Amino acid sequence: FARAEALAALGRHDEALRWYDALHDGYFLWGLPYLAPSLERRGEVLERLERPGEARQAYEQALATWSAAEPEIS
Repeated sequence: FARAEALAALGRHDEALRWYDALHDGYFLWGLPYLAPSLERRGEVLERLERPGEARQAYEQALATWSAAEPEIS
């Protein structure tokens, strides 16, 4: 997640997307805490790349992930 954030801050959006995607491809246990935030950030990067349809999809996935969270963390 930190690497994706750094790449996005540097304007290296395509690389950042690959790292955000790695957090939710396969739902690795170590990536679960970053799943919803990575989807939200993915949407932001896609907006910067002027890919609104994909950005909307990422935001919808983030909302669905947060809504499925335990009440204590949602």
